[in-house]
Amino acid sequence: MLRLRCLLTTGLIAVFLAVLALPAHAQTADPSCATADEAQISVLFSDDGHEATFTVGNAVPLCEAMPIGFAVYLKDADGFVVPQSLVDSATDTITTGVKVLSVELPTDGTAPRCFTQIDAFTGAPLEQITETEQYGPRLLAYRWGEVANCAAVLAESTTTSTSTSTTSTTATTIRGNDTLPPDDIEGVQISRTPATVRSQPLPRTGAPADIGPLVVGAGVLLMLGGALLLWSHRPA
Repeated sequence: MLRLRCLLTTGLIAVFLAVLALPAHAQTADPSCATADEAQISVLFSDDGHEATFTVGNAVPLCEAMPIGFAVYLKDADGFVVPQSLVDSATDTITTGVKVLSVELPTDGTAPRCFTQIDAFTGAPLEQITETEQYGPRLLAYRWGEVANCAAVLAESTTTSTSTSTTSTTATTIRGNDTLPPDDIEGVQISRTPATVRSQPLPRTGAPADIGPLVVGAGVLLMLGGALLLWSHRPA
């Protein structure tokens, strides 16, 4: 009899400890929405690059509104270079479906600031991009382009003779070609789950597995088995 009582007590303790040991997300998982680390957000730029369309790819809405942003920067050369200075930006939040953000792209610049970079990201925009200040894992997509009209750079050349000294000034246009579209673009689109832009584990496509019911069920079966044994050994 004492052995059976010990068995029942052990079963109750096992169930209690198993429930306490479950991860917090397994105890509070809500299958009706996706957490921030499960969010699947993709971005598509318009042809000229002034619009960014953000789309939530999850089957359910996000549990909390995700802040999103779109910004255009000026820089001194093509490709990724720093520093970059902010020209215009737009922000919003998204939980499901589609949101479109737009910025005003620069049409005129002063050499050597004749190149642009547009970034789509989560969170707030950066005032500048430097070696130490970048979007990192917040970056969703980016594209490089050029300013349509860039101010001429003046180059001076001096010619000296035995009798006179003359100075001539010539103008060299770095970028002032109206025959090219406003954004002669080389860029990359990145579809990401918001954890990081670069290599990372693939996101879960469903709600976290909740093993709590299985553990509790096992404990209940253990207690029922003990009760049956206790009943079978009752005094006649």
